[in-house]
Amino acid sequence: MAKTRIRKIMGDILSRKGRTALVSMSIFIGVFGVVTLFTMGDLIVNRLENDIQEDKLAMMKTHLTLAPDATPIANDALLSQVQAYPGVTTTEGYLSNLVYFQASENDKFEEGAVIASYAPIGQSQLEPMRLIEGDYPTAGQRQLAVEQRMAEEYGLQVGDTLNLRMVSLAGGGAEIPVEAWTISAIVFQPYQLDFGYDPTVSVFATFEDAQYITGVSNVNYIFTRFTSYKLASQQADAFATSLAETTGYIPDFNYTADPAKNDQVKSATDTSNVLGMLGLTALIVSGFLVINVVNSIVIEQKRQIGVMKSLGASRGDNFFMYIGIALTYGILGVVPGVIAGIPAGYLAAQALATTMGTIIESFTLAPRAILLGISVGLAVPVLAALIPVFNGTRVKILDAMLDLGISSKYGSGFMAKLITKLPVSINVRQGISNVSQKKGRLTFTVLTLAMAAGAFMGIFALFSSINGVLDTIFDTYSGTDIYISPTQQQDFNTIKTVLAENVDGIDGIEPVSGLQVEIEGYTPPASNGGTIFANGYDPEAEQPAFSVDLREGSLWGEGTDPYGVVLSSSIADAMGVKAGDTITISGAGNTREVEVVGIAKYPFDQVFMRWQALSDLAGYTVNDQPVARDIAVVMSEDDPTVKQADDKIDEINEALLSKGITASYQNFPEIVKNITSMINSFQMIFNLTAALIALVGGLGLLTALSMSVFERQKEIGVMRSIGASSRVVVSQFLTEGIIVGVIAWAVGLPISYLLSIALTEALGLGDTFKLSYPITAPIIGLIGMMIVTTISSLWPSLSAARKTVSDILRYQ
Repeated sequence: MAKTRIRKIMGDILSRKGRTALVSMSIFIGVFGVVTLFTMGDLIVNRLENDIQEDKLAMMKTHLTLAPDATPIANDALLSQVQAYPGVTTTEGYLSNLVYFQASENDKFEEGAVIASYAPIGQSQLEPMRLIEGDYPTAGQRQLAVEQRMAEEYGLQVGDTLNLRMVSLAGGGAEIPVEAWTISAIVFQPYQLDFGYDPTVSVFATFEDAQYITGVSNVNYIFTRFTSYKLASQQADAFATSLAETTGYIPDFNYTADPAKNDQVKSATDTSNVLGMLGLTALIVSGFLVINVVNSIVIEQKRQIGVMKSLGASRGDNFFMYIGIALTYGILGVVPGVIAGIPAGYLAAQALATTMGTIIESFTLAPRAILLGISVGLAVPVLAALIPVFNGTRVKILDAMLDLGISSKYGSGFMAKLITKLPVSINVRQGISNVSQKKGRLTFTVLTLAMAAGAFMGIFALFSSINGVLDTIFDTYSGTDIYISPTQQQDFNTIKTVLAENVDGIDGIEPVSGLQVEIEGYTPPASNGGTIFANGYDPEAEQPAFSVDLREGSLWGEGTDPYGVVLSSSIADAMGVKAGDTITISGAGNTREVEVVGIAKYPFDQVFMRWQALSDLAGYTVNDQPVARDIAVVMSEDDPTVKQADDKIDEINEALLSKGITASYQNFPEIVKNITSMINSFQMIFNLTAALIALVGGLGLLTALSMSVFERQKEIGVMRSIGASSRVVVSQFLTEGIIVGVIAWAVGLPISYLLSIALTEALGLGDTFKLSYPITAPIIGLIGMMIVTTISSLWPSLSAARKTVSDILRYQ
């Protein structure tokens, strides 16, 4: 009996190879997506969790800037003072500064970072690097360790040399000396040491050698760990105040982070979970296709079921055979889906790992992804087939053997009467009528396509909101092409004179300042980095460094507090303040009560001030007069390219180095390009995931129409016999496909809106991005749906058109 059942299953599978291929392909696509996306996520998250050790993470990171005309406390005394601070358990001092390196003689010098811990290299207690190859550098031997990703980027190995410009010896107009330093080690630094950390241009040295290379003698970062994160966050303001009052430093940035909720791991986990859920959706949607196909088989073989029962087959026998067909569909889709998904997931993980701040070195399996793909891939078709098989096997022998034809009530229902009165062509009316006949099939086909449309439009709406936010940010900073941050406090007028006399192609040089601040009564959300940054500039300059678009208030107009602030809308709305109110703001250990002169449309937590007011708050003063910490440069070109800005930075850097001034630079066109590229990469990944769902939806429609062509051969024969051309037959089935697509698009609209909200929350963007649902989303969604349904309907439509009256008579 078992052999008979298996022969029956294989006979049905092989007799309709096209249908089998379509159903198996839809399951293959779903399994492939699940295995690929979960493999990618698991590999990245597991690597991050292995590399980033919770007990080694700093709870507080403080950036120090030497106060103008101040004598800083010695490094030993500074770190001892921090270690003695109440609640501190571990302290680590770092020096991170500019280095100019040349990988080979023919290359130009590139800007990177040299990083050194005050503790002996390789013995850091907080956020340590890991030795991959070689030996740690020895002080005084001109040795460096390079980050693994930098070694891969530039093809470097242990024993190679890097040429370094000794900026510590710059000044006086003389040429800057160049020294060859040997790479003694390749290291891997998985931790984000600071917000500007770029592992592809980072070298590590002993503290003494870093002092020699950079000319900077003091630590400029302090990492601390407290007895608990709660204590660290509570002590942050008092800690900064203590440093500002007793050390000669300005703590211009003081960031706290919970080691148990590391941002790198959380971001990777959130992203992989969302992509995995979309992949699972594609697989589950394929179940709708299985329902349609199995239901069609059961109806098609109704007489066959009756015959088998009359010959002694039990209901269990029939149930086993038809569930077996669904299981076979699953096996045919799961096996190649898993095999293809494993390497695809590995390659995807390698591509995305850099964005997530890690690397995937060797091929690794992700057991969870494989088990999930197999189990869900087999379960979906079986579960989907249960109801149609259960209903189909209930048929009685007499009912199965009798075919009473079309019901006497056919065409007299409300829907049929409504369709006849529609003011459309007869072709369209006939299409709507045919679509409405198989309501169950229509429902599942529409759901399949609606999920695809909803996913695409929801993702489009999400990234449209993100791009809208980014446009507001980019517009705010559009007045600055190059941002200069001198390593040590410099006189603004001196730098302005040097640039004016030595660098052409500059239209504006403006004083600016920056500082992390806190506002009494407001706690910034973790999704926004948990910090508030203040930008100081001159709003009355001919070319202001920032273009602040106000929602209300003014930019320090007549009668307003010159030391007042402009708050971003996110802060103002959360606090319930408006222009004219007063708030208490603090930064670098100082506190001021200031007027809110305006509310900006800027979406993130941000504060804008006059640069003089911000410098005064921070302590950037000489003889009690505020001095600018940084410089904003506007180039002569209206919209400079990344290369043009980069070339200008080289000119500016050479001019300043000739005067002994070292600085770091931000190329704003490059920042815009990098952020845009990163967002586009994520959007492409999400859209590819939506495309998997769309492909399953398209296969569902193709299969439904193919079954319809098979079932309606009598109708096609009648149309042919009364003179219908191939074009008429094609247009009939094509119209039906498009009608299904339009219905699915309409159903997908609310799905897309809800999905865009869910994605915003799942990615942790709910506190940052105000979701806007653009009108272009449904328009582009409709266009995409028409393309998918047209392509999916072509084959069945052409197949119907190729049928002749003689072919149909032979079938009947």
